[in-house]
Amino acid sequence: MAIAYFYSFTLIVSQIFLNLFIAIIIDSFMNQSDAFGLPVTQNDIDEFIEVWQDYDPDARGYIEAKDLEDFMLALSQKECGLIPNRKLVIKDVVIRRRFIATLEIPAFNTFKRFMFYDVLQTMARKVCEKSYNRDRLGKKKMAL
Repeated sequence: MAIAYFYSFTLIVSQIFLNLFIAIIIDSFMNQSDAFGLPVTQNDIDEFIEVWQDYDPDARGYIEAKDLEDFMLALSQKECGLIPNRKLVIKDVVIRRRFIATLEIPAFNTFKRFMFYDVLQTMARKVCEKSYNRDRLGKKKMAL
């Protein structure tokens, strides 16, 4: 009786753990593939941080309002997906200033400084909104 119990226990437990292990691998794979479908990538954030460091060398988390346009121009020159129509933003001052105005970034110290997280968050939100609207428009066209 003990031998039958041992073999049945071993068989049942090994099957459960095998299925559990496979489920963990599949779940991790699905989460990874979902991350690659996001409109804002880790590379975009890394480039944002790299350019930000040039304008905030003391790492205080703020840049001056007068430097925001130069920051956007420098970020446009990178392969960063946070700025749509990068070539137009680089070439045309009016388009660049309109883009900055549409971000509606909260300002601090009587409109003299912008905070790191606010700038990154508003730019990422803008990219996500654009991606969402593009997907929604595509679904509407397919429905027609």
